[in-house]
Amino acid sequence: MSTVQDTALRAFWNEDRILFEFVCHDDRIVSPGEKDGLDHFLIGDVVEIFVGENGNPSYLEVHATPAGLKTAYFFRGYRQPMEASGQAGGIMATGAPTTHGWRAVISVPRSALAINGPPSQYEILAGRYDYASVGATPLLSCFPPQEGKADFHRRASFARLQLNP
Repeated sequence: MSTVQDTALRAFWNEDRILFEFVCHDDRIVSPGEKDGLDHFLIGDVVEIFVGENGNPSYLEVHATPAGLKTAYFFRGYRQPMEASGQAGGIMATGAPTTHGWRAVISVPRSALAINGPPSQYEILAGRYDYASVGATPLLSCFPPQEGKADFHRRASFARLQLNP
């Protein structure tokens, strides 16, 4: 039986951006995507961050792969897509193999999440799709953890992130 492998997540911020660093233990990296903007979560290993301004129904979802590819999805509300893009709005993502797996950093401009200036309270969920091979069913894990069937878009399950000066 497969088990979820360890993933460490750290968040950093400055006046302009929020950065999320994932360090993923992985016995086998599966990253077949060849360009930004694909639904990488359907084909290989991915980490993703869901983030929205607290109280604003719109949010974004950003994926990063071990190969350093990315995709960003913008939603106006629960699963109501506005746009999908590999090069959206100043969002950056990197990824690369490490000794025991892989590491990714996702950088989101705070302005991409704001209605009226940079907010200080966000709702976030971090997820991971871990594939054993291309075409296999991935193991899903997330923070905060979910009970029952996973739904990474369920905003009520997101953690609250407060940025203090």
